[in-house]
Amino acid sequence: MKVFVGIILVYMVLMLKILPWGLPGPDHPFTYHMDEWHQLQAVRAVFRYGSPNIPGAANGTMFFFIQAGVWLIPFNLMGQVNPFLIKSSVSSLPIWHELFVVFRLNTLLYGIFSIILIAKISKEHFKVNPWVATFFFTISPIWLMLSNYFKYDVSLVFWITLSIYITFKFARSPTLKNYVLLGVVNALALAVKVSGIPLLLIYLFSFYYFTPRKTMSVKALVLGLIAFISVFVLLGIPDVVLGKGSYYEYLHSNLVSGPSASDNYVLGSSWWLFLLTSELSVVFGHFTYLVFVFCFFILIFNFRGFRDKEAVFLLVSLIIILLSLVPLKLSATGNRLLVLLPYLSLLAVVALDRLYKSMSGMTKKLILPFFLIGTAFQLVETYSWVTIKLNRDPRAISSEWMTSNIRPGSIIGIENIPIYQMLPDITLKEFYSSKSYGAWTDTIYKYEIIDSNIRQLPQTVVVSDPDVAIRYFKQSPKKDLVLRLRKEGFNETKIDTPREINKIFVKDINFHLSGLVATPLSISIFTKQI
Repeated sequence: MKVFVGIILVYMVLMLKILPWGLPGPDHPFTYHMDEWHQLQAVRAVFRYGSPNIPGAANGTMFFFIQAGVWLIPFNLMGQVNPFLIKSSVSSLPIWHELFVVFRLNTLLYGIFSIILIAKISKEHFKVNPWVATFFFTISPIWLMLSNYFKYDVSLVFWITLSIYITFKFARSPTLKNYVLLGVVNALALAVKVSGIPLLLIYLFSFYYFTPRKTMSVKALVLGLIAFISVFVLLGIPDVVLGKGSYYEYLHSNLVSGPSASDNYVLGSSWWLFLLTSELSVVFGHFTYLVFVFCFFILIFNFRGFRDKEAVFLLVSLIIILLSLVPLKLSATGNRLLVLLPYLSLLAVVALDRLYKSMSGMTKKLILPFFLIGTAFQLVETYSWVTIKLNRDPRAISSEWMTSNIRPGSIIGIENIPIYQMLPDITLKEFYSSKSYGAWTDTIYKYEIIDSNIRQLPQTVVVSDPDVAIRYFKQSPKKDLVLRLRKEGFNETKIDTPREINKIFVKDINFHLSGLVATPLSISIFTKQI
């Protein structure tokens, strides 16, 4: 229990330490991770327009945004924050900062509850020391990095983990009440994010797998489905029912536009092989992923002789979710992989526990050093991700370089759309806060939106991640622009993200695709004297 409590405390301290990272402040508007910005706009849109599916907001189902708005109420009553009083995206920056602090605390709360549920499942249903499962769960880079953002991903993991807990409760007591309760929890997960759709199939599977044949009833199945659909419609898509929202753009971007971009990457292998052999080991951690894969195959090869129905349920559920990610192709990375973590962590603990009990004393002594070394390796790797947020961001460093080396009044070329380009803080702040857009009478520099087709390039151009575009994209406007800048002899000053230790574990392409830290690998400032 002491180790488990220690894991929770370390998790909380780390998250609070990096809580302010990338939030709006005096130096820059908007959040570094623009998904957070759109999530907050979705909260405002839900309570103002009745739907998050409007331009500028994060599209999708509504429950997470409803819950986030409710979470804000006590802070509003105490006079802390009120998002509806803010009139501009670049004004009232201290209020924006406080808003995101409050919302990130909400994510932290979901994270703590998720860890507690993992521990309860391990102890109550698998009779395994709870700290082992929580350690594997918490140590993954994907978990620690996404726990620091105001996004629905950690909330979804909480509801998925609660679904697993309620499923096992239903397995031990397959009553109508428990099955309906399970339907409600699964529906809430889907109402948080559409990627929870595999839970419907898992929900149906749990009925046939855990209900004794003698007591199996069509009535129970129907009532469970009615509960599932009712909760999902009421809290997930009420805007569709009321004719206030459309999910076409959301579904098209996730199922068509995103996957189609997979063919534009230069990976050196097929997208699925790249994910399995490279990207997953980065987001989950190399040692952790190795343990997950090892345990997965142990369970697969011993599937017929495995009598633990709850473990089999986890394995089948994991396979269902894995198959649901296939249509996403290369876009099935980063936050989309987080849904696998509860299943992988619990299955790993089950497999390791069974394997450990079957070993002789000598074998245990031989395996223990390997496990301890691997754990130490994973701790260093995971912390290398955390240090990126503890160090200064290249957007801040490049801003200082610009003010020291670029003459005031200079025209600076930037790409469209600026808020998504991870530009220097000063550039983003000046571009969006100018009182007279296009005149630049109140800014240090003037700005021009450019691409490779512009007739004459300005003397200064700022580009984020130029090497990623050159090395890993077959075609892109950024790649064309960088090639032209280098061909025309522009001097290039590059400010890299401080990640010396992280480079040992993570290749540039993996860092870029993972999205675990919303920062560019580098920012290049191209200058040319005439």
